[in-house]
Amino acid sequence: SGSAAAATADAKRCFKLCAGLKVLSAETTRERLSILAQALPDAHARRRVLLGAPSLLLHVNLAETLPRKLAALAMATGQAAERTCAAAPGLLLLDHEQLESRLARLRDALPDELSVHLPRMLRRYPRLLSRRPEVVRAAYEALVELLPPTCDVARAVGAYPSLLATSPD
Repeated sequence: SGSAAAATADAKRCFKLCAGLKVLSAETTRERLSILAQALPDAHARRRVLLGAPSLLLHVNLAETLPRKLAALAMATGQAAERTCAAAPGLLLLDHEQLESRLARLRDALPDELSVHLPRMLRRYPRLLSRRPEVVRAAYEALVELLPPTCDVARAVGAYPSLLATSPD
């Protein structure tokens, strides 16, 4: 954050969001924040990660796993990992070793006319990667049912992939 007051407020919020951080020593916390700063030089992205996924600092092997997580996210979305992390910090909590199979299951859950556009959809709405494939498929099918037959659902979802995160209710 830009000021000491804002940094203090952010730190308090992180501790409130993840009580487990209180058990870390100050030295360990500083070390993990340093690892995060090296991996995510953009202060905005780093702040979004700290406030959106503070439990990331609890990862014991953060120096080893964070670069792998960032590389896997960049591969999955086709964009800079910092941008993905700023938009969807919770993705850093996913198992990076399972990300490729998660991506394949998500692709399989989508109709063919959409699955080819998955990388573009993930750049627009990276949180889609955190959704369970069966939930994504159910959301798509609900849209097909709800929207008039003249609506090209695949085109609408391709343009606005966040539609797949809405509840059919």
